[in-house]
Amino acid sequence: MFVPREGAGYYWDRLRVLRNECALGLTHNRAQITELEQEHYRTTYSENVRHYLYMDKDGNFVAFSRLEWRDGYVYPTYGVGAHFRGRGYIWDVVRHAMLAAGGPLKGDLLVDNEAIKVVDYALGWRPFGDPVGLVQSVYAEWPPEFAKGVFPA
Repeated sequence: MFVPREGAGYYWDRLRVLRNECALGLTHNRAQITELEQEHYRTTYSENVRHYLYMDKDGNFVAFSRLEWRDGYVYPTYGVGAHFRGRGYIWDVVRHAMLAAGGPLKGDLLVDNEAIKVVDYALGWRPFGDPVGLVQSVYAEWPPEFAKGVFPA
């Protein structure tokens, strides 16, 4: 589900909770976000950013993604909540993020996060450059390999 800026306080809190559960797997800001910080962010983020929440068949919020368009690329952030990992949700989240991007993507990942490397690389992400510390830069072309023939270049 797309999370709108206005009138979605409950969903913004679910997004914050999921993001905080995934903080140690992020490559940039790994701090826990407070409700006050989330509210400030909700009212000030760029119009070039979209947020999504993902639910399972039972209505549980299991994952999130954030897509930011800048410099001719889309930069995604995504994660699956702690209680829902190992169930395959990340495959759908990454596919959705890549398709929703509608153009080439750039990002990075932790070199010791084998789970996300398996998913990202299988879906078309490729490393570029040498890792800096524990962070590997990655890119993905559009359309992603898994969508060729469905979405024209």
